[in-house]
Amino acid sequence: MNYWIFTVTGHKIDHETFTAEEIFNRRMNDRFWGIGERTPNRKNLSKGDRVVYYIGLPRKIFAGTATLASSCFKLNDAQKKEYGHDTEF
Repeated sequence: MNYWIFTVTGHKIDHETFTAEEIFNRRMNDRFWGIGERTPNRKNLSKGDRVVYYIGLPRKIFAGTATLASSCFKLNDAQKKEYGHDTEF
């Protein structure tokens, strides 16, 4: 088992801005955490690993913990639509 810190930061997509806290809350409600293809160590994430979530500026707080339910996997089109909430990332 490995231990990881997942950092959440705000993002601007098109002309809409999402705060780190909004992104964190949405992902927690979905019970799904997207990992970018260029994220370092993503291939080392495994089912059962433990995670601590950190919300960046302006809050700068540790927000929660979790145990990974799976290793990383590619989303199919239906999953992309569901977890992307009709937003292209």
